Amino acid sequence: MYKKENRKKYIQHIRFLIYIFLFFQGLFNSINTGASYDIAGFRFGSGIVLNKILLLFTNPFSSALTSYNEIEFYGQVLPVLSYIFGHSVNIIFGKNLIENFSFLNSDDVIYTFIYIFLVIYFILLLEIIFRLLSKKYSNSTSAMFILLLVLIPSINGQLFFNIKDIPFALHLYIAYLCYYFYVAKDKKFIYVVISFTFVILSRISGLAMLALIVLIVNSLSNKNFIKEKKFYKENALLFLYTIFSTLILSPSSWRQPHVWLVETFKFQFFHKWSDYTLTNGEFYFSQKIDITYLLKWFFYRLPIFYIILFSVAFIFILKNYKNISQLVKGNFLFIIFFLILFQIFSPTAYDGDRQYLFLYPFIVGSCLEILIRFDNLKLLYKNIAILLFLSYTAYNFYGLQSYTYIYLNELSTKDEISYYCAENIDGCGNWYTDFQGLSGKNLAKSIDDNFKDEDILICRPEHVFGLYLDSQKNNIIPIRDFDKSKYGSIYVATLHRPRKSFDSCNNLIKEFDCTNIFEESVLLRGEKVSLSYLSKCDI
Repeated sequence: MYKKENRKKYIQHIRFLIYIFLFFQGLFNSINTGASYDIAGFRFGSGIVLNKILLLFTNPFSSALTSYNEIEFYGQVLPVLSYIFGHSVNIIFGKNLIENFSFLNSDDVIYTFIYIFLVIYFILLLEIIFRLLSKKYSNSTSAMFILLLVLIPSINGQLFFNIKDIPFALHLYIAYLCYYFYVAKDKKFIYVVISFTFVILSRISGLAMLALIVLIVNSLSNKNFIKEKKFYKENALLFLYTIFSTLILSPSSWRQPHVWLVETFKFQFFHKWSDYTLTNGEFYFSQKIDITYLLKWFFYRLPIFYIILFSVAFIFILKNYKNISQLVKGNFLFIIFFLILFQIFSPTAYDGDRQYLFLYPFIVGSCLEILIRFDNLKLLYKNIAILLFLSYTAYNFYGLQSYTYIYLNELSTKDEISYYCAENIDGCGNWYTDFQGLSGKNLAKSIDDNFKDEDILICRPEHVFGLYLDSQKNNIIPIRDFDKSKYGSIYVATLHRPRKSFDSCNNLIKEFDCTNIFEESVLLRGEKVSLSYLSKCDI
């Protein structure tokens, strides 16, 4: 009994240390990076939502209540709460923070605390996953699941700023666990409704993923479920309650719920983003994606250790399928069926693995049988293995600073990832790096420190530079306002995110003679990787 209690306390301490690490890492990243590509839009959209809540009480027949900004077609609870938190801190403490920290401005304070709010939210979701897994597995196995998940570079690097895809990934996995335990008669119906609702609040297209989960879990528990009326009745009620609660928690829908619901479905299920993503030296058009695109990003984005672990786990599942737990089978089948459906329907896809982060918890979940066997090892062997894993992770993360999300494994050389070339103002290489623009803040600071009274052209997304550049020091020109006939030469601030169409400065100034002045960069395994550039271009 004494050893068991000590073991329980030990696991609690480990879990607590993981959360502490994530919080302070998130705090560091929040302070040292700027506004991401998406976060400014969600801040703007949250302001619209709050204004609509006010209008409902002051002017309920306003035409503003029946028109929608595209940001309103995503979940509103988390963006609005983070918006309120960030702006409240700025109102109460912003002046003192700016006076004491010279590198902060008002926007900086707001975005920093929006990020901190997202980190705390992320940690809370991890704790829910831990508690759910602990219903079936030991605390040690559940803690290992959490550790493996949070040290995946794409998850670790985006947890503080990705307001869409990280919450969706975790909420979807929570929904899977809740539904699994509900079917196993170990969880109440209300918990399933709540978990499903938060999936939809993150991304309404998650309905398709939830439907897949429902089919997989029921097929594992009852091969004849498709013939039973109870299955249709229960799940029809489940999705009906989910839609209803989603509408309640979406203020933009309150004036015309049916119209908002239809428009949201149209936007998310038929969204046609028309651009290209550089992937292993090839530009993939967003509307003509095949499975090789997704597999390449997973194969090159994951550390080698994870690729080996997942390969072993999948082989183990295939060889021992009959003896594998239903929960692990569900993880495995979700991945397989999703990849098949992805190939069949070829949904719009871009920005690497960002939109498919929800697969990572299921991939780690497929390793649970392996983790059980690891849990049974002697403490000495276990500690050695954990130490080696953490050392390897530290090696992978060292030098990346706040940009873990740009990580590519040893299968990509430095020259394949990023470098400056005069013929492409956005940079060259086989991969883009800073697709979210978090390095824009530090590049802007370098510009302010080194230049005065110059013409600075800022490329899309303009806000990642524009929020931080001092307009009193230089003439700041957004790409949308650029007229080359007015300039003999110009400085250009751009991210390393090569494009072929609207999002590329290179598309507009490809004929200019450009020279790299300086760049914002980090180290990946000791090699410099560029994130953003300042170039001087002769027109």
